[in-house]
Amino acid sequence: MTAAIYLRKSRAEEEIEDALQRHRETLLDFAKKNDISITRIYEEVVSGENLYMRPQMLQLLEDVERGTYDSILCMDIDRLGRGNMASQGVILDTFKTAACKIITPRRIYDLNNELDEEYTEFESFMARREYKIITRRMRRGIVKSVESGGHIGEVPFGYKRAFNGKLPTLEIDEEKAPYVRMAFDMYVNRGVGCQIIANAFTSAGLKPKKTDSIWGRTTIRRILRNPVYTGVIAWNRYRNVRKRNPSDTNKQVLNEKSEWIVIKDAHPAIIDKKLFEGAQEIMRSHSHSSYFTGEFVNPLAGLIYCSECGKLLQRQHQISKEKYPRLFCRTKGCSSGIRLEFVETAIIDALKGSLTELEPKINNQAAKDNSAVIQTYQSELSKIKTQRNNLYDLLEQGVYTIDIFTERSNALAIREKNIGETIATLQSDPVPVDLKELSEKIKYTIDHYFLTDDPNLRNMLLKSVIEKVIYTRKKDYPYRTFDISLEIKGI
Repeated sequence: MTAAIYLRKSRAEEEIEDALQRHRETLLDFAKKNDISITRIYEEVVSGENLYMRPQMLQLLEDVERGTYDSILCMDIDRLGRGNMASQGVILDTFKTAACKIITPRRIYDLNNELDEEYTEFESFMARREYKIITRRMRRGIVKSVESGGHIGEVPFGYKRAFNGKLPTLEIDEEKAPYVRMAFDMYVNRGVGCQIIANAFTSAGLKPKKTDSIWGRTTIRRILRNPVYTGVIAWNRYRNVRKRNPSDTNKQVLNEKSEWIVIKDAHPAIIDKKLFEGAQEIMRSHSHSSYFTGEFVNPLAGLIYCSECGKLLQRQHQISKEKYPRLFCRTKGCSSGIRLEFVETAIIDALKGSLTELEPKINNQAAKDNSAVIQTYQSELSKIKTQRNNLYDLLEQGVYTIDIFTERSNALAIREKNIGETIATLQSDPVPVDLKELSEKIKYTIDHYFLTDDPNLRNMLLKSVIEKVIYTRKKDYPYRTFDISLEIKGI
């Protein structure tokens, strides 16, 4: 049995430094006693309700979906997640579809067994209920701190964290505050756009808070819209929009002002209110929205990457300037932009070409009788089992570290998996089932893509068969000329 371990602290254990180590030792001991091959250990260092803010869980789900593991070991079922029902549904559905078991020291869960599935759903419900109670208490504490004039959350650019007793607040960062004043002055008094301001920040050697690369116009807009720079705390301005797919970026939607909690003169101001209102008036006069509205509009979201810098392309549609939406790269000097519909058509045409390439691979395979070869491979599987037992002994004796253990265990598991797949191929229909299924999915995507205008449905169709699209358009390319290459799932 090929398996991985998933480790995540509960909220009660967040202050216990060696909690994950103790869990790891317990699960490794359990794996040895039950002859379970551990090929990887996923250690989650963050906790939270949002599934897509937990990178190790996302990687685990991706690996489970690919059929990498037969089972996943964890301390309790709620360690996999006790977020909202949608997140729990994604986790459980992924395990069920992949026929991957969930193993804890006290129980094995097979979600394709009706009783196990119902029991798992009940435990997930109880964990979710407990999480809601904890979250409600935490939110009450946050609201009380905000109403007392405290600043909760990430420190804005231009400020530093300070404390008034135990209450968190802000103080001006004299090194960065001049750039905030410069941004407002350029935007309001000199009519300079956000992209030029972003370029000026990058040229000055400033580093954005969440990236080591260059500043973007969206970040500048966010600064210009934030009343915190006038000494005001406006809490609950935005609500998070959960990702539809792991490859999507985080999005926030501006709440109605009636939902804000506003505290004036909570900390020193960097700019005056008149200058701030001037920036808001200019933004209101623009025809395009400067923040995400909650509407899914890009059918290629999370799919298409620039060949020069490797970043995702973005959709842009300024109604006052352009009739058609375009795709563009945010990195200055990279691939030029192009109309979105041209790229959509090119992707469907490329899928047709991929389908043509798949057909001979499916049709030209012949069955063979390889019973002697199969027997040899089965002997190799017996040797691998003995080697795995030796690995656990060396780990317990301290000869191997966890890293060396997982590396060598993974090597054995890869050999075991490859041999098992080879045996299955020799014993069954020589035409790979996954290629047949992929071919049908590609046909379905081609036939149905342009039958719907819903960008979300189009996005789901493409992501069912495409891993990513690489886009290139040099400055000297003629009109409508660009290059794309597709990475098809399973090929």
